[in-house]
Amino acid sequence: MLAGLVVALALIPEAISFSIIAGVDPSVGLFASFTMAVTIAVVGGRPAMISAATGAIALVVAPLAREHGLGHLIAAVILGGLLQIILGGLGVARLMRFVPRSVMVGFVNALAILIFMAQVPELRDVPWPVYPLVVGGLVLMVLFPRVSKAVPAPLVSIVILTALTIGAGIAVPTVGDKGALPSSLPTPGPPDVPFTFDTLALLAPYAHAAPAPGPRRATGRPDRSGPHAGAEHGAAPHRRHTRHLVGRAGAAHARHPADDAQDRHRARPP
Repeated sequence: MLAGLVVALALIPEAISFSIIAGVDPSVGLFASFTMAVTIAVVGGRPAMISAATGAIALVVAPLAREHGLGHLIAAVILGGLLQIILGGLGVARLMRFVPRSVMVGFVNALAILIFMAQVPELRDVPWPVYPLVVGGLVLMVLFPRVSKAVPAPLVSIVILTALTIGAGIAVPTVGDKGALPSSLPTPGPPDVPFTFDTLALLAPYAHAAPAPGPRRATGRPDRSGPHAGAEHGAAPHRRHTRHLVGRAGAAHARHPADDAQDRHRARPP
């Protein structure tokens, strides 16, 4: 229950921010995250697995949503999902183990740069109190994990800064300025796009690029862009030392008898 509450609270700012990056109303990201989370929880193949909006897909589909509207965005996501099902059935995820770590790090770093650049327009032509609030939010996200990691630092930053702006009456842009949140759930239905080959040709590049991060997550490899990014490097020294000892012990236990015989031969005096 506690884990579900924390995840739900963490998904709210994530869904809103990725909606802004994709160029759609925040309600689209909120409803999409809710739908994905419930669907994966019911039919997912891994326990305690959660799925929601990602910055990679938001960046890919942003030009499509900006130029052609929400209907084409929904159609591209559906087509990308079908392609991802096909890739999963063919076992393409197993090939991700051959991708070098440097490539994965470069992918995540490039994604972070693109997300940052997508947020820059939100800092233009805004009241001056926005800038010290942004700096304060960054400081909170950097320093709060040193105090506690039980609650996501971005969520703490959002709650504190929101309470500060409301309590002090600071006039800053809000999420409500991006669009009104509907009071009811959307009605399921097919996307409002013409079913022609021209539409398919338009959607194909976006549908092909959107599932790209999926096999990386399906392999069980650490997601360097998630909330636990850098956990290995930020672990306590005694934990790293313990893992080192365990690894050495496991390697010694798994040694082949021929290796022991070879070592005895080397240690034998001439």
